[in-house]
Amino acid sequence: MMVIVKARSFTRIYRTTGRDLHTTGPTIAAGLPAVFGLLALVIAGLIFPLIS
Repeated sequence: MMVIVKARSFTRIYRTTGRDLHTTGPTIAAGLPAVFGLLALVIAGLIFPLIS
């Protein structure tokens, strides 16, 4: 649940930045960290239960 909320806030932030810059390049560049961040959250969610 929390991951979905974080993902939504990330996309909202990156969409507004893209609109301010009026270019697609920076929007894509800003979107990549969000994708990697989500992947990291998913991987961490899978690994932590195994460790503990």
